[in-house]
Amino acid sequence: MRILHLVKYFYNSHGGFETYVKDIVFSDLFSGSGFSFSVFCFGESNKDVVLYFNGVEVMVHVCKPWFYYKNQPIGIPFKRFVEVAYNHEIIHHHYPFPIFEILLLLPFRRKKFVMTWHGNIEKHRWGKFDFFYGKFITFVLVNSSRVIVTSRSVIDNSKYLNLFSNKVTVLPISHRPKENVVPRSFPSNGFNILFVGKLRLYKGVDILLKSISNLDVSLTIVGDGEELKNLEMLVVDMKLKSQVYFRRVLTERELDFEYKNADLFVLPSINEGEAFGIVQLEAMSYGLPVINTNVNSGVPFVSLNGKTGITVEPNNVDSLKKAIIGIMSNPLQYESFSANALVRVKDFDPKVVHSELFKIYKESIL
Repeated sequence: MRILHLVKYFYNSHGGFETYVKDIVFSDLFSGSGFSFSVFCFGESNKDVVLYFNGVEVMVHVCKPWFYYKNQPIGIPFKRFVEVAYNHEIIHHHYPFPIFEILLLLPFRRKKFVMTWHGNIEKHRWGKFDFFYGKFITFVLVNSSRVIVTSRSVIDNSKYLNLFSNKVTVLPISHRPKENVVPRSFPSNGFNILFVGKLRLYKGVDILLKSISNLDVSLTIVGDGEELKNLEMLVVDMKLKSQVYFRRVLTERELDFEYKNADLFVLPSINEGEAFGIVQLEAMSYGLPVINTNVNSGVPFVSLNGKTGITVEPNNVDSLKKAIIGIMSNPLQYESFSANALVRVKDFDPKVVHSELFKIYKESIL
């Protein structure tokens, strides 16, 4: 049974959606299951690429967009998509991305649709198109055999999903725990804060920068995006150049070093554009306490307030600064957060999550 994942980016790209899809299609837990995976995505050129990971082979169909608008690929590759989709029995789409959702309006026969609804778009970059967008996303929902959400909060805050509760399943994003990681001791020599993610407005990195003003900390920002220039200018204006380090594109080994070198992870997202925050799981697997924000998505479900870190109100500099100071000044709490993080990340074990996904795929073809 051939399954085609439809996602904006995948090949040579790093982000939450990409990590989620890679975790599924390269999972050795699907070996011998009778399922095989392919990916359809945008990229810099039109090509088919075979990728290998963990002994798993995946065909990636890359399409070059017509152009980019505000760093978003624009193009509707009808012909290419029809040719690729023809050879697959299930299409697994990753919402929201209206360019590809238009493709799902095509009248395929004998095709089953599974959708992962990563987040609600009201405060997303696509939110301005919601009046029109809602018309055809409802059509796609009607024709989907199963809709996956990564947390209950996504359903509770959606004006669409409650109409399709009979086909909605809560299935969190999985993450493989790191091996041989022990709880951290309270840092005795400086305090290093880490942020990892695409540099977009909803990430709230400007709030994080303002919150560390006058604090004796260093901050490493790993990522790239349309807000990079603005953030670099803000660092200069706030006279934080001696404390803040930008790292744009890192290898896995370099990123591993940054996680190990950090003492605290902060995800300061300001709205539901942050649907889950997979990077929290990555940070927790290194034993890092996490500060996140109370947005109406899966973010506060991943790292738990008072157990693995602190959850603060979004877009609030004072609240974030207070949380950072609180963790820096309480060694026992810090070490408790670290130990709990290593326990919490086990709740997202791929063996559990992927076995449920296997059932969804199997039920979709019955």
